[in-house]
Amino acid sequence: MGEMVQNYNDFKARKKSRGAYDYKRKQLLNKLDTNLGPTKRILHGSKPASEVLRISRKRGRRPTISLEKQSVKMLNIAKKARAGGVVLSAVGLAVACHEIANTADRHTKNEILVESVGGVIGGAVYGGLATLAIVAMVTPVGWVAALVIGVGGAVSGLASGYGAKHLYNTRGRHIDFAKSTGVDSLCSG
Repeated sequence: MGEMVQNYNDFKARKKSRGAYDYKRKQLLNKLDTNLGPTKRILHGSKPASEVLRISRKRGRRPTISLEKQSVKMLNIAKKARAGGVVLSAVGLAVACHEIANTADRHTKNEILVESVGGVIGGAVYGGLATLAIVAMVTPVGWVAALVIGVGGAVSGLASGYGAKHLYNTRGRHIDFAKSTGVDSLCSG
């Protein structure tokens, strides 16, 4: 979107002809549509990008206001997705606590605890690294990457949970994490 603003500013400063401006704008909109893929429906609804990302010609209004609004909309969607990940982690831990409370076998309680904590930690680490990567690329590609990374966070959380469970079963089976951390009494009480 920054390129769209620069393209417009070049046109207004008479550094580009009308034809060159229109051609570059069309190229940038096509690139944006390609990069956003199916997520463009979330941002634009049923309207085409060329309609949503219009340069305003009204006097007394910043010409790039629609581009700025779309940028804010993208940021809000990213914040909601991040908050959704936190909520899902909390729900996952609550479900694990319920399972621990309703399981009699000590080994199974420990497996549930190790798998749940490993999954949350793995997802959080992945999410933190992914956030840093996204901040580095604040472009339409970055927004598509954010959605892909969100799915990757869920997959990495699941994989790290299974990995933690496997590690516990092969190396730490003799340790009673549920009892020593107090999770067993916390969830049962």
